[in-house]
Amino acid sequence: MTSGLTPSFFIVGADRSGTTLLRLMLNNHERLSVGPETWFFLELIKQFDLRAVLSPADLERAIAIIINHQRFAEYPVTEESLRAEAARLDRPTIGSLFAVLPGLVAAREGKTCFGDKTPGYSMCVIELAEAYPEAKFIHIVRDARDVALSLVRVGWHGGKPWRAAEHWMQRVGACEQARATLGPERMMLVRYADLVLDAEVTLRSICGFLDVSFDERMLTFHETSGEQVLASEKSFHSKTRRPPSPSDVDVWRRDASRMHLLWVEGGAGSLMRSVGQELACRGSWRVIARACWLAAMVRMRILYPLRRRLIARSGVDEPADTDATDATDRVEPSDTRAEPMNGAA
Repeated sequence: MTSGLTPSFFIVGADRSGTTLLRLMLNNHERLSVGPETWFFLELIKQFDLRAVLSPADLERAIAIIINHQRFAEYPVTEESLRAEAARLDRPTIGSLFAVLPGLVAAREGKTCFGDKTPGYSMCVIELAEAYPEAKFIHIVRDARDVALSLVRVGWHGGKPWRAAEHWMQRVGACEQARATLGPERMMLVRYADLVLDAEVTLRSICGFLDVSFDERMLTFHETSGEQVLASEKSFHSKTRRPPSPSDVDVWRRDASRMHLLWVEGGAGSLMRSVGQELACRGSWRVIARACWLAAMVRMRILYPLRRRLIARSGVDEPADTDATDATDRVEPSDTRAEPMNGAA
């Protein structure tokens, strides 16, 4: 029975920033439970007042949103158990209904302190904070250039460096605004590099923030990660089956092209500096980087939509991916790998 329990914490951040790594580490703690990503809350807050008590009809509609969500099919909670627990809620709200899911997972594991890891909730931290006044938030930040490389490789968010950079800016920017609002008592910034290079010290700090003791089993998360990662996610979370490695940090130094750096730093540079990330583009290269970013934005926000409208009017079938034919999207040859760009261009 989970009625009355609420999430203790939320892990947020941009995609490919180490949220899954941190989730698996914390889930290996004897007291902490962090189940798979939910995503249901985003749709629920669009349709319901978080503070309102749900009528029987609204409760049924909210349950339907959850069970019809594509994520629910793989979530380790059955529709029957969700409905049974929801029926026990006294004066149900969206907050209490949503808490049923991670609460059931925690109860099955014999844990009473549970959290949620869904990167998309980066955009609604304040709403979550209002729904759960006692909950805390952990914002994990990875180098924007590494995030963009990873997103391009898996083909998420358009599979283009400038689109990946825009995603990083939106998520990190929203989380940092929320952190300024909530203060250090409720929201903590964790750098991915610290978690990888000095896991024990970083995890001890996180445990202190969550008011739980340190558990050494968090350091051996990889021994059980195969059981915790959903089948549909194993292909892009393969690194979680081994301990973190220094090679997981600053990947851009060996793999990123100069154009990748120009696009990412041209857009995200200011926010990168605000979270402690040093830029490779210096001097006049920063001006060039900004110009490259603005050119990409003009192409994405003006030229592509205009092209789609013209194609639609002409009656010609639009290519499946109009971006894919653009020569400037190609990866630079190996002799143009990233290095600090100083002085004049």
